[in-house]
Amino acid sequence: RLYGNQVTLNLSNSTISNSGSDGVYTVNCAGCSYTVNITNSAFSGNGNQALSINRAVSPVITNNVFANNTSVASITIISGAPDFSGNSGSDNTYNTFSVYGTLTEATTFTKLPGLVYLVSLSATAPVTVGAGSIFKGTSATFSGGLDVQGTADEPVVFTSYKDDSVGGDSNGDGNASSPVPGDWGTIYIGAGATATFN
Repeated sequence: RLYGNQVTLNLSNSTISNSGSDGVYTVNCAGCSYTVNITNSAFSGNGNQALSINRAVSPVITNNVFANNTSVASITIISGAPDFSGNSGSDNTYNTFSVYGTLTEATTFTKLPGLVYLVSLSATAPVTVGAGSIFKGTSATFSGGLDVQGTADEPVVFTSYKDDSVGGDSNGDGNASSPVPGDWGTIYIGAGATATFN
């Protein structure tokens, strides 16, 4: 558990397992901010989130493996651009890599094998979404533009968090719920911005 303003966490080549709660947790406190670099590590068997990162500035969370956790990640960003490339997961109860908050620098979201992005975010800088990425959620605002780079073999999907047909059972309730119109509120493109969907 980390607490404070302008705190930096560097974690690499490590194993974080079997916590009764979160594997890594930064406290959501007024005035706090965290620079987080988590790379080439394994997270398994954690009882809540493998990563619960609040008030992050340009978090770098790359090339990690998430397996058999209750949930994978909840990342709240207050500024900058995240890098989530190279992460993968399997056999997590909730296979969601949740991203919330505000992106103020150009950001690229890449495919996360075995995981889906669960999003509610606002971006004031350009956002690129790589082929094969799956976005579930409620709403997203792209004031700086959006470039969706799906292919015939690896389309990009925006859908309800209740949609088990793409990316598996992301809300962990089996077949108890089904997607309905309105689960996803809006994909908003700001005035003067360009959106490209492939």
